Amino acid sequence: MNKEELKTKLDKAGLARVSHQLLSLAKMSIRFTSSKSSDKEIPIGGSKIGGYPDLPSGFSYPKWKNMPLAFLAQINLAEISGFSASSDLPSSGFLSFFYNASQETWGFDPKDKGSWQVYYFSDMNNIQRIEFPNGLPDERRYLPCSLSFFEELTLPPWESIAIENLSLTREEMDVYIELPYNILSSGSGLINRILGYPEQIQGDMQIECQMVSNGIYCGDGKAHEHPRYKELMPGATDWELLLQLDSEEENAQIIWGDVGRVYFWIHKKSLENREFDKVWFQLQCF
Repeated sequence: MNKEELKTKLDKAGLARVSHQLLSLAKMSIRFTSSKSSDKEIPIGGSKIGGYPDLPSGFSYPKWKNMPLAFLAQINLAEISGFSASSDLPSSGFLSFFYNASQETWGFDPKDKGSWQVYYFSDMNNIQRIEFPNGLPDERRYLPCSLSFFEELTLPPWESIAIENLSLTREEMDVYIELPYNILSSGSGLINRILGYPEQIQGDMQIECQMVSNGIYCGDGKAHEHPRYKELMPGATDWELLLQLDSEEENAQIIWGDVGRVYFWIHKKSLENREFDKVWFQLQCF
């Protein structure tokens, strides 16, 4: 769907008053689906969910509190470089995503930092497939899946700063909440995504990323009472979705909490500077 087609659908749905603003907010994303595979079938450095990770020779397998992290996925950036949405990413190399095997951290505590890790490897010539380390639980040794990519237009979640600023009427908000099901293609099924906007489950994540990455605890609903809250709020919209990974229960045997999703967020400046080690993580579930 292009923006002209989206505008027509927004107008017909009852959002003509704000359709131009919504179109200005729309972002392309790179959506992907998984297929059961094997590590023998997926080339070293290829995009995948689960299976054994590919790491540079001599690279130490990531740990947190002396426990190995679970390998989630790796994205070969050359495989997605042809999509318009990928212009903010390097055109080569690959990104690797890891997360706490016990799933005990959800991203709302500054102390959670380190329980997830994202690595960008620019050199593809010195990597090798690494077997899972001792100490990684069997249930966190996710099964390998190959990936297929396609581009998809996204709009901000209804619980977001961008939509709040539009001051939608009650009727318009009711329509907007149902957009994923009635207009966009993201209303059902597994939703794995690179860039664009998230399909969030439990509310706005940009504000939480901004606050918790600046040392403010966000697990008790009192972050807004912090003395630095108003000072930090303007920077919340500078956080961008890097990766959204759904519960790939059938193909990879991955389940996030109560069948939720995990999200990796990155600040615009960190993305520009290729500082992928500065991502913030969120886990949300139903």
